[in-house]
Amino acid sequence: MTPELILQNYFFEVLTEQGFDVYDYLPDESASYPFILISNSQNITEATKTSTGGNVVLTIDVWGSKEQRYKVAQVTEEVSNLFKGRKQIESYIFDRMLNLDNRAYTVDNSSNQIFLHSQLQLNYKFY
Repeated sequence: MTPELILQNYFFEVLTEQGFDVYDYLPDESASYPFILISNSQNITEATKTSTGGNVVLTIDVWGSKEQRYKVAQVTEEVSNLFKGRKQIESYIFDRMLNLDNRAYTVDNSSNQIFLHSQLQLNYKFY
C-alpha cells in the first residue's frame, strides 16, 4: 500500500474512533453537520540509492452550517492536534512538518444554503 493511502486510512480510523462523522467522498444532503472530509492527498517521493522516502500532503476539510462557525473552528483545531508529532504506521514513519501546514476558512454559498468550510493541509515527511 502507498504511504498516502496508509496515512489516509489511519486518519479515517482515528477520527471515526474519536466520534467524528468522516467521509472520503462528499456526502449527500442527508449528512449531519459538521462532518470531516478526507479529500485530497499528494505523495512526493524522494529516492536515493539505498532508500525511499518523501512527503505526503493530506487535505482535511471540515464542513458546517452557517451557525456552526465556532464548532468548525473547534473541530479543525482538534483534528490538527490529533496528528502532531511522529507516527509509526505499518512499515513507515511519518513526521509532521508543522511549519509547512496550511489552514483556511471560507464561506461557501454555491447552493441554496450557506456553509462554513475549513481546510487543513497537513504535511508529513515519511521514511
